[in-house]
Amino acid sequence: MEQQRDRFIQGAKEKGHDPKTAAEIFDLIEYFAGYGFNKSHSAAYAFISYQTAYLKAHYPTEYLTACLTSIQEDTDKIAKFIMEARRLSIKILPPDVNESLANFTVVGEKKIRFGLAAIKNVGENAVNEILTRRKEARFQNIFDFMERVDQRVINKRVVESLIKAGAFDSLHHNRNQLFSSLEEIIHFYAKRKKRNQPQQATLFGDLKPIMQETLTLKEVSEFRTRDLLAMEKEIIGLYISDHPVRNALASYTFLNVIPFEQVQMMKEKAAVRIMGAIVESRRITTKTRKDMYFVTLEDETGTLETIFFPKIAEKLQNILEKENVLCLEGRVDVLDSGVNKVIVEKILDLEKIKQNERPVHIEISNPDDPLSVFYSLKDCLQRHNGTQPVILHMIGNQERWAIEMGEQFRVSWNQELEQALFNILEGVQKKRVWLAG
Repeated sequence: MEQQRDRFIQGAKEKGHDPKTAAEIFDLIEYFAGYGFNKSHSAAYAFISYQTAYLKAHYPTEYLTACLTSIQEDTDKIAKFIMEARRLSIKILPPDVNESLANFTVVGEKKIRFGLAAIKNVGENAVNEILTRRKEARFQNIFDFMERVDQRVINKRVVESLIKAGAFDSLHHNRNQLFSSLEEIIHFYAKRKKRNQPQQATLFGDLKPIMQETLTLKEVSEFRTRDLLAMEKEIIGLYISDHPVRNALASYTFLNVIPFEQVQMMKEKAAVRIMGAIVESRRITTKTRKDMYFVTLEDETGTLETIFFPKIAEKLQNILEKENVLCLEGRVDVLDSGVNKVIVEKILDLEKIKQNERPVHIEISNPDDPLSVFYSLKDCLQRHNGTQPVILHMIGNQERWAIEMGEQFRVSWNQELEQALFNILEGVQKKRVWLAG
């Protein structure tokens, strides 16, 4: 390996990389070589890697279904596989009393159905009871379900968990209606099943029809979306139908936040911008009698603990509510255990950011060397990363056009950026830079 060091560093240098960084990378490769490059070890891993890569490339739905089933007790790993499935445009379907089996299953070409066994409080006996009754006929509604299953196995706790997980959504669109009426439902069918005969005899021996009873569900509106998601999180361990962070990410893609999974692989003191939903928080009083917080956040790739020292913690107190989404800037803190945390330096106000997205306009007319100008602009804009869109105006001899540059070129407007843009455009005869509004 030592013979390859100079060759590796020189090659990296020729490709424009920092020799010091190349040396650090080679040190990692050399350390790994101490056990990873012997043939008995690497050949077996290479063979398995080839097999799994082939399956993922040609049978991605089946492959990810098998992966999910193999780790269905580990919600952090499930979250990672679900995110990968969504990246590959594979839809994750919620558990369903009429569709789910015990484990994850393939449904159609690009769909994976959650298994009933993944629902908390729904044990093996309950799953078998549901599947057995379903073989006889599909369930028509909640009443049909309760009529047919054995309530000694499918008790109130099981039904409650099935409702929270959304397993009855295909039969009844309002979870709150089922949840609010659950006591009445359980009582109604427990009482009904005590009667083994549809008719009872009178004192004189003639048969008297039993009065037909009916059950009406309470008229209530559906839970709020955040409440539905909280139920899914409680009973399955993760969000299925949606995620609190997903909508925020879709609205603020220009913020270029780093997924938590990636943060765990970053170095000490690396600057990060992250976004996550609050899972839990702990307040600690310091020796100076000021409050600091340890807040666990979650995104679609996993969880991450963030640390708010007193100066920043003052701004946090009014937003410490579960499922609230925070966007933060800070630096990575690597613990001796190898687990990464983030020391928060700034809480971003998403509403304020949305209101202050005033675009930056850059106008250029007939530059002598367009490619050189464009490459310089690209580097400059990316160095001043922010939230404001950039609109580039080009003026030719007989035409004029404008284009909004991609989200990776959004900037944070300040005097430094303004001066940098004028320096780049110094050789251009006609140019203009301004902030809209």
